[in-house]
Amino acid sequence: MLPTVLVRCLFFIQSVYCCVAFFSRRVDGFRVYKAGIPKLVTRSHADYNWDVSHDNELFGVAESRGDVSGNRNNLRKPGILTHMSPGISTVLPIGKRIVNRIERVIHVEMSRIGAKEVELPMLLSSDTINERRNEFGRELFSLTDRNGKHYDLCPTCEELICRMLDKALSPLSKRNLPIYLYQIGRKFRDEARPCNSNMRCREFTMKDAYSFHSDKDSAAMDYNKFKQAYERIFTLLELSFDTVTIGDTEHEFRAMLPNKKTLMEIAHIFQLGNAITTEAGLKYEAEGRTKHPVYLNSYGIGIHRLLQAAASQHADSEGIRLPQIIAPYDVAVIPCDENSEEASADIYTLLSQRGIDTFLDTRKAPINQRVSDMMNIGIPHIVYVSSVYTEKAMSCPNEDITMKIIEGSKKSNYYHQYQSPTYSLLQDKEIPDTIQRINVGYSHRSFPGEYTIPVPNCATAA
Repeated sequence: MLPTVLVRCLFFIQSVYCCVAFFSRRVDGFRVYKAGIPKLVTRSHADYNWDVSHDNELFGVAESRGDVSGNRNNLRKPGILTHMSPGISTVLPIGKRIVNRIERVIHVEMSRIGAKEVELPMLLSSDTINERRNEFGRELFSLTDRNGKHYDLCPTCEELICRMLDKALSPLSKRNLPIYLYQIGRKFRDEARPCNSNMRCREFTMKDAYSFHSDKDSAAMDYNKFKQAYERIFTLLELSFDTVTIGDTEHEFRAMLPNKKTLMEIAHIFQLGNAITTEAGLKYEAEGRTKHPVYLNSYGIGIHRLLQAAASQHADSEGIRLPQIIAPYDVAVIPCDENSEEASADIYTLLSQRGIDTFLDTRKAPINQRVSDMMNIGIPHIVYVSSVYTEKAMSCPNEDITMKIIEGSKKSNYYHQYQSPTYSLLQDKEIPDTIQRINVGYSHRSFPGEYTIPVPNCATAA
């Protein structure tokens, strides 16, 4: 009875709507065709108004223009993060863009070796961690719900992912192995001496991967595969690091912090054998339905530690000189006067349509302050738009510098081109052909000198 009533109501509503559409010939967002039946009008992305301003992204950039190299606040001055309390920090918009780029490189490299991404909960029932509860000791954050049930905030996920696999693949067959899984998520540890750096945090972001194997030899072989993938990631991010061997089944990756003259652990990988999987009840079935232990490897990367290592290793007197692959933007476009604002917006649109992540600095601030801020946050390519460059003779970096710039751009574009939301927002926006024929000023964050180049060369360089 109820379905019949609903159908009649819907039919009545549709009839009324079609009558209204027929007599008005137009309903907002619809155009009427034939017997009053409305057809959706497809609107171009360019029809929607949106704010191209990036001013709010710079709210965390410190006003002081001092040297940040050798300064413990080299994450705060470029507006990367701010500390809320010992061991707890918030990542600001510029820092989040850098983190997103680091994570995108990790996603691609994990896909390269066949690892699949999962999402695991941060809240664990207290029985998830049993055997290793004493190992974590007082570092384990615990809480109780309104019914008196005890939970833990996730410090690591070995036990949890074993239980997940046991529930998702039951029975687990030898044909399913090996399995590579990873996630990027939050972890919690009640550090005894938390500090305002990313070395001892109570809450932090971690990329943790796990591989499951049918025997020890398979576990050892794939352990080396992940080890090589991690070394490739750190090399791509242009980090100076050491790989430290700890016994036969464990490696630690350490990055140098020049300002502290110390090494910081950025990643740790383990061959854990079958103790944790056995305790979790995870076994695989072979012929004759016989049960066998599963071997587990664990691979962790501290995302915020990578952020600190990159900012520390690439700091100079003007801010952070990040490699393009992890810079918050590829290009900054700076209008030097009011008459250049329209041309700057067109150049910004042109670069965005080519998949290049571009920052348009529309702030009403002195030109030297805007340039200083772009240098501070580590944007590699800076474009200056002004009529004075149309009168200047063409000048380009020498061949050696040009090749280095293009090499860095190619590496970055492999991972990041066409990934920015502004590419979708601006892809239908029309720009005048004349913008291709003007000259602009150009400088690169890592190389001295300012040059005069045509606009198409900006896209080539970036």
